[in-house]
Amino acid sequence: MFELRSFAQNTVQQVTDQLHQHNFNVVVALLMKYSNRLSDLSQQYASAIHTTPEYHQALQLLVQMLSPLAPHISAELYEALVQHAQPAIKAGDRLLDVHQQAWPTPSSYSLLAPSNASASLASSQPTTLVVQVAGKMRGEVVIEATGNHEALDVTQHARIEKLLRESEAVGRLLQGKAIRKLICVPHKSAARTFVVNLVLADA
Repeated sequence: MFELRSFAQNTVQQVTDQLHQHNFNVVVALLMKYSNRLSDLSQQYASAIHTTPEYHQALQLLVQMLSPLAPHISAELYEALVQHAQPAIKAGDRLLDVHQQAWPTPSSYSLLAPSNASASLASSQPTTLVVQVAGKMRGEVVIEATGNHEALDVTQHARIEKLLRESEAVGRLLQGKAIRKLICVPHKSAARTFVVNLVLADA
C-alpha cells in the first residue's frame, strides 16, 4: 500500500495549501482525483482491499478533507466509518465527530485513528482567528479560554460570526453587513490559529 500512502500524503498537503489560498475549486478537483484513485484500487483488488486498515484510513482522510466544504454530509460519513471500524464507540461520543478531530497532515496516513486530539477551537490556551474579507486580512480576534469554555469547532459558523461581530478587531467592519459565506480552516503553520475567510453580501 506504499503507493496509496504516498498519494494520500501528497493530497493532504495539496488540499491544505489550496484551502489556505481559498482555491476551493482546486480543492474539489483534488478530492475528486483522490476519490477516483480509491475507486480504481477498489476495482483492482476487489473486496480484498476493503478490510485493510490502510484503505479505511484513506477513506477517513477523504472525509476529513471534505469537511470544510461539506460539513453535514462529512459528519454523517465520518460517523459511519468510525462506527464500522470500532462498533464499541457509542453514539454521541466526540470520537465520532469529524469536526472534533485534528486536521490531517501528510503524516496522518498510517497514524490516523479516532483520538482525543482535536482541531476544535477550545483548550486551555487562547485561540487566534485571523480574519480575511474577500481574501484580504482585516484583523485578528483572540479567544481567551476559560475553565467553562465550551468547545467551538470550525463548522459552528453562527457562533464564530457572533464572536467576530462582538470583537473590537473586526466588529465595526461587519456592522450592518450580512455575511454570505464563512469558511474557517486551521492555519497552515501557526498552532492554535485558524483562518476565517468571509464573503460579505452586496450592500
